[in-house]
Amino acid sequence: MGTGNSSLIDRIREQLDVGALPREQPKTVSGGYGMGDACNGCGEPIRRAQGVYEFDITGQTYRLHSGCYGLWQGELIRRGLFKPQ
Repeated sequence: MGTGNSSLIDRIREQLDVGALPREQPKTVSGGYGMGDACNGCGEPIRRAQGVYEFDITGQTYRLHSGCYGLWQGELIRRGLFKPQ
């Protein structure tokens, strides 16, 4: 996951800032293994041996590596957009 000069968390933050990742928690999340689709967080393919989290918000499907999903949730918490129960 991740190439170039920016760190993975920087990429997740950028995706949030430009609206490419949602600023809210999904109602349901499914997990599984990748099928080669690009991660909405880092842009890299999610390979068959990698865990993936998938969810829909307002008709848009998002797929994230398990690590990118955790960073996205952490950033929502840091920004005060999500409070874990």
